[in-house]
Amino acid sequence: TLQCKHEGLLAALSTQAFAKAEIFDQQNLSISLWSYATLGYKNMNLFHHMTQLITERIKRFAPQGIANTVWALAKFHFQQKCLLMTIAEEILPRLDDFEPQHLAIIAWAYATLEFPNRPL
Repeated sequence: TLQCKHEGLLAALSTQAFAKAEIFDQQNLSISLWSYATLGYKNMNLFHHMTQLITERIKRFAPQGIANTVWALAKFHFQQKCLLMTIAEEILPRLDDFEPQHLAIIAWAYATLEFPNRPL
C-alpha cells in the first residue's frame, strides 16, 4: 500500500461507511476494517459499529475475511473479548477451510492481542 493518508477523504469515506454498513457484506466489512487499519486511521465509532455487525454475521465470513478482520483488530489493538471469542468459535470447526497464510495471520493476531484461546 502507498500509506498515503488523506484525512478529509478518509473522514468522508468513514461517514459513508458508517451510514451504509448495514448493507455491507462480509467482504466489504473485513476489507474496510483492513484498509483503515493499514492506514492507521482510527474512527472508533465506525470500528465499533462494524465489529458489532461482524459479530452478528461471522458465520458467513470466508477464511480470508476472518483473517483480514482479526489482522485489523490486532493492528488497532482492539481487545474486545466477546468478539474474539465469537471469531475463535467460528474458526475452530472450519480449520480445514483455512489456507496456511490465513492461519499464520490469525495466530499472529491473537498473539499480538495477547488473547489466550487454548483450543485455537
